[in-house]
Amino acid sequence: MGFTLQDKQGLAKCLIDENIDPEKFSLHISEIGPGKSSHASHSHEGIEAIYVFYGQGIVEVETQQYSIGPNEAIIIDASKSHGLTNTGTESLRYMIIKTN
Repeated sequence: MGFTLQDKQGLAKCLIDENIDPEKFSLHISEIGPGKSSHASHSHEGIEAIYVFYGQGIVEVETQQYSIGPNEAIIIDASKSHGLTNTGTESLRYMIIKTN
């Protein structure tokens, strides 16, 4: 068994089993400032998990909004329109894990 090194945002090192299609699994760590959104609401195939290290935010899934904070996660059907906004006064640091 071998591993390949993948460049992932926010990670010093990420090794992926060479038998796994890297297009089927992805993760990264990001940070957004107060009052900012990670990007416009969007949708795509698969499942997406958002885990918050620190900060406060709102995850919007279609027309619903869910508060999220430190040591909390939300797992969503990514085919539904979704986005993340920092609602706090400090940075929001989070991890995204996606599968297809």
